[in-house]
Amino acid sequence: MARDRRPGVAARPRDGAPSPGKIVLVDDHREVLVCLREFIQQNSDLVVVAACRCADEAILAVQQYQPAVVILDVELPDRNGVELIRDIIAISEAKVIVFTAALQKAKIVSVLRSGAKTIVFKYQPVSFLMSCVREVLVKEPRNTPHTTIRKRPGAAVSGGVEALSPREREVARLQSRLEMGGQQCRPLPQLAGLEAS
Repeated sequence: MARDRRPGVAARPRDGAPSPGKIVLVDDHREVLVCLREFIQQNSDLVVVAACRCADEAILAVQQYQPAVVILDVELPDRNGVELIRDIIAISEAKVIVFTAALQKAKIVSVLRSGAKTIVFKYQPVSFLMSCVREVLVKEPRNTPHTTIRKRPGAAVSGGVEALSPREREVARLQSRLEMGGQQCRPLPQLAGLEAS
């Protein structure tokens, strides 16, 4: 039986079941990688092929395994996460999901413009992350709290908040009010220029 050579798809199991989607994890915190791997491996349709703690490891893993999805924290000590997203997209067909504790308004815009398909914050349930993974494996994500950037006529080219859709502005507004504080989130003042839509 021939192996499935499509990027992002692991070899088809002998029992004829669908091949699991390959995932590369990127986070500089070992504990996060361990927890994500354990949770993902409970799902027979997904397989973690690499867990990387720096950008260089991530690029090598993407080149070697050609994953369907890369889940990464954009706050890495060795490289700018936005540049890493662009590089991953340039060398593979992987869909990038940003999994991070917090982002400022400008960074949210940069991440979305860099090509990330979704942003999931670490204070959200891991089950939500898994639903995002499955969604990007099946199709482009809907307009939900994990958003993609869309070009709109008349949107500013400067990359400001006005270039975001109403739902993307809502996500940015919500994120600006939350900050990871151990296991609890605490309210912060809204960032200027973001109002509810």
